[in-house]
Amino acid sequence: MHILVYLKLSPEIINLLISEPEVTPPWTGLHMTILRANILEEHIPLIHKAFEKICIEYFTVKIIGIKTFEKDGACTHVLALSKPRALQELHMNICTALAPFDKRPFFFEKSFHEIGGRYYTPHISIGYKENPPRLIHTYTGMTIPYKAFHVMTKFCKESPWEHMRDYFLSSTSDI
Repeated sequence: MHILVYLKLSPEIINLLISEPEVTPPWTGLHMTILRANILEEHIPLIHKAFEKICIEYFTVKIIGIKTFEKDGACTHVLALSKPRALQELHMNICTALAPFDKRPFFFEKSFHEIGGRYYTPHISIGYKENPPRLIHTYTGMTIPYKAFHVMTKFCKESPWEHMRDYFLSSTSDI
């Protein structure tokens, strides 16, 4: 079973991005990925308990520009995002919570050391063609407030992603 932990975008930013003729959203929809892993279905209750213990304050992310990631000749064009301390802590807490349950511990560990932890680069994927999409709107400087993280799952490669649960962050007065 695949699990995707992510942050939703504001409706305003989603509406702007889907109005862009050259933007190609990922098959999971427009979002910011925190972590993806492969788990056993029977571990879901334990993962829920671990996620419920995460105590991170609300935070805001800023769009800082457009970036291109290249891997094995394929390009992914993204809106690069700031990485506030609370987002970094959330990412690390989710990595720690999911690590014991990943079906491929070597792959999880390798991925963590290559793209996780201090290498985590928050972004919104907007295109997969050779050249970056030309954008009508200016996104740099826009902010997205976050008060929750979300989980999607799918059972196999061919099955659709399904929303599983929301986990709410804490206001300063809750901590």
